[in-house]
Amino acid sequence: MDETPPDLNTSEEALARKFKEAGFIGVGFLGAEACEFGAWNQEWLARGFEADMNWTHNHQGIRQNPLTMEPWAKSIIALAFPYKTAPPKGWEVERPISRYAWGMDYHKELVRLIKPIITELKLELKDTHPNLQMRICVDSAPLPEKLIAQRAGLGFIGRNSLLIHPSYGSFVFLVEILTNLELKTSEAYQGPDCGGCKECLDHCPGGAITADGFVNAKLCASYLTIEKKGELTKIEKKITKHRLFGCDSCQDCCPYNHAAPTQEASPFLPLERWQGVNAELVKSWTEADFETLKINSPLKRAGLAGLKRNAGG
Repeated sequence: MDETPPDLNTSEEALARKFKEAGFIGVGFLGAEACEFGAWNQEWLARGFEADMNWTHNHQGIRQNPLTMEPWAKSIIALAFPYKTAPPKGWEVERPISRYAWGMDYHKELVRLIKPIITELKLELKDTHPNLQMRICVDSAPLPEKLIAQRAGLGFIGRNSLLIHPSYGSFVFLVEILTNLELKTSEAYQGPDCGGCKECLDHCPGGAITADGFVNAKLCASYLTIEKKGELTKIEKKITKHRLFGCDSCQDCCPYNHAAPTQEASPFLPLERWQGVNAELVKSWTEADFETLKINSPLKRAGLAGLKRNAGG
């Protein structure tokens, strides 16, 4: 007797094709059996490396098994989108703003790219999957994003603790979509990793990256300029230096990122508003200035007061 042919609309290959057509360079899947991650962050917390980010202690059940976030979730679609672009004029050496924040707000832009795909799927599958459920998570839920991407075959976790795609490096945004479709887990990435390279350890301005693969937020310029509340100490100011928002030091030195292609057409190309921005200019910004500048920008997370603090104002 002939076997029932696969549902091509919900096959992993068909789904991957839809997302790749929208610009995602990595698409992978985790079935229910692959969504158990265990207590992966407990040693990091035990060492106090979370600094004052107390929220990292919350929702441990979801962090250990992301499917528990929704009662209907059966699988995860993992996506990667590249954002390596050429720096604005004047930022070729010192970059006061981290690369991921040069363009439009990635939270909104990636959801904008994905929503039409979900709408299309719901229309295509209205007969076979009338109750299709999908929840998009773009750095907006307590999920182990990098571990999900690694297990879904999108790359490996580098010494800098970031997901490194073999062709696009670590300058990639990660997205997870929880769904009630039952999908097969993708093949794990099989290829080279960091090997003996320790460039990121050598270039981290605060020495935040440990030899055994952890990042101490207390010494991380990205944490200090974005998440830390209150004034910076003298040591912290030395770590942050010219930085106003974030830090790319452990990525800029990475050989995988050197080889990664620069995106010429992307919603994450540098916005004109950042042209000429430096510490002195930030000190002069008013609330009205910032209200305009923060539109569709991740910089709103730091707030004007935080940016002025980082600028030494």
